[in-house]
Order: sequence, then structure tokens, then C-alpha cells
Amino acid sequence: MKSKLAIKVGVSLPAELHKALEDARRKLGKSRSALLQEALKEWLEARRIERMVRRYQEGYLASPESAEEIRAAEAAAGELLAKEDWL
Repeated sequence: MKSKLAIKVGVSLPAELHKALEDARRKLGKSRSALLQEALKEWLEARRIERMVRRYQEGYLASPESAEEIRAAEAAAGELLAKEDWL
């Protein structure tokens, strides 16, 4: 999401949040803009992952594995684990 065009925005923050922002940016040696950009990117990525997990869960609930599929997965896992060198 790299863009050469930067758009300035005004944001109102509660005093405690502003102080935390200033403390963090000084400690990290970053500009306010850089820190807010990083935080927003992380927040957006977390929401994307949450949506993916929710879609996976909904899909699983709509079509869970059968008892036969569970037994096959357990057998395959047992075979793989038996091949491991356990010291």
C-alpha cells in the first residue's frame, strides 16, 4: 500500500491517548505520522485476519469433517509422528 501521494488529515485524540502517542514516538524515534501509519496498517491487517478466520469458522460450521475424515487424519498424523526421531 505504498503511495507517493500523502494526504493530510486532522485527528482529535483524548489527552491520555495523545500523551501515549507522543511518549511512544519519542521512545521509538519516529514521527507522529509514521507511528500512526504503522498503527493503522497493523489494525487494518488484524481486521483482515479476523475476517478470514470468521469465514473459515463459518465454512467449517457449514460443512464440518465427518467421523471418517477425522479417523483418516488421526491415522495419517500417527503415521507421520511414528517416523519422527524422538531422541
